[in-house]
Amino acid sequence: MRRASCRVNCVGLGWWVSWAAMGTREPAIRRMKVWPPPSPGPWLLVLVAWLGWLVWSIGWIGVARAETRVTIGQGFVNAHSAPLWVAVENGYFRKHGIEPDVRLIRGGATTTAALLNGELKLASMALTQVIGPATRGADLIVVMSLVDKMSYRLIVGSHVRTPEDLKGKKVAVATLSGSAYVAARLALRHLGLDLKGARIGLIQMGTDPERLAALAAGSVDGAMVLPGTASRLPMPPYRMLIDLRDASIPWLHTCLVTTRSFVRSHPAVVEGALRAVAEGTAFVLDPRNAEAVKRVIARHLRLDEPAAAEESYRDAVEEIAWKPVPDLAGVGTVLQTMAALGIVEEAARLKPGDIVDPSIMQRLDQEGWLDGLRPGK
Repeated sequence: MRRASCRVNCVGLGWWVSWAAMGTREPAIRRMKVWPPPSPGPWLLVLVAWLGWLVWSIGWIGVARAETRVTIGQGFVNAHSAPLWVAVENGYFRKHGIEPDVRLIRGGATTTAALLNGELKLASMALTQVIGPATRGADLIVVMSLVDKMSYRLIVGSHVRTPEDLKGKKVAVATLSGSAYVAARLALRHLGLDLKGARIGLIQMGTDPERLAALAAGSVDGAMVLPGTASRLPMPPYRMLIDLRDASIPWLHTCLVTTRSFVRSHPAVVEGALRAVAEGTAFVLDPRNAEAVKRVIARHLRLDEPAAAEESYRDAVEEIAWKPVPDLAGVGTVLQTMAALGIVEEAARLKPGDIVDPSIMQRLDQEGWLDGLRPGK
């Protein structure tokens, strides 16, 4: 109401000065009783009044449209990023007063460093990449779940027909502490293979497409990749040795991460970002938007074949969490697994609440806001 009143008063003042300058000044002087006679010419008064009103109007518009610029790290290149892509392209961030600056960051260590030094304010990344720094006291906190399933597949070359054939071979993972690495350790254990005893080398190879390219080139014998990426290789000759989705392991795979200090200093910005991504999630999972989502996935993953986009889309809607509230039980499983496999032994002393703050998403769920995003609501 203050802005509207100010605007009316400014417009009224400009009109009054214009009217006074055009030769009807005397009545106004008598009414006001205190008015120093103006020395400038009438048109100068008109110009000054108009310029004053114009400057005020531009400032008012700028305040009304002000947005907080937020840098967001995208830590992986697969269809799990679809909610983030949609939230940007559909204007959901701007709807909540945020100007998003999304950057692809390669590697969990680089992403966490960028979060801690303030270069990034939020990042989508694997929970496993948060645990190591958290054991060393890093100010990192998970605020939203994106995928709550262990969804990796172990894809191998045609020469690997049985698990025994993997002995002495190389398997590509993203990093030597990330989710693909943990998935590889779980897959090998499920297949009855000991990493050291079977002399299996886990090779750091970057993103899903890069791992797939290494397998296709024969640089490695197998690769841990997500289902949507796996669809790019013909089967046969390539084959899937294990799909960890069938193991039904309670898990928190990918999530939205920030720092505790940023949550404390900018709670409204964090909530706005979470609302935007949740709306992106709802759009992706709404069957009515299937074709639009496939186009987004195909464009970002550079998929030329409709069949590849279709499979990536199907895997995304199967794996992305409808209610992106972090599941503490799944976090507990990740901590136990990281410690038991000796990847981050210090993870055994962490509790889920040490690295996860589900309070914002829990409140949005309890208020019914998340349910209101479902189709038909």
